[in-house]
Amino acid sequence: MGFWPALEEIYPGTRHQRCWVHKMMNALNCLQKSLQPKGKQALHEVWQAAIREDAKKGV
Repeated sequence: MGFWPALEEIYPGTRHQRCWVHKMMNALNCLQKSLQPKGKQALHEVWQAAIREDAKKGV
């Protein structure tokens, strides 16, 4: 994984951010299989929210 060390070297202080797909996969992997569809829908509502306040309501 040379990307992150290179990014840190070239742009020190840059915040690392994972894409929503990977964030959602990691979160859903922590849920029981039976709860994953409902969890995915809730995360999708947060992701698609127009403003932060709507995202907070989605969870």
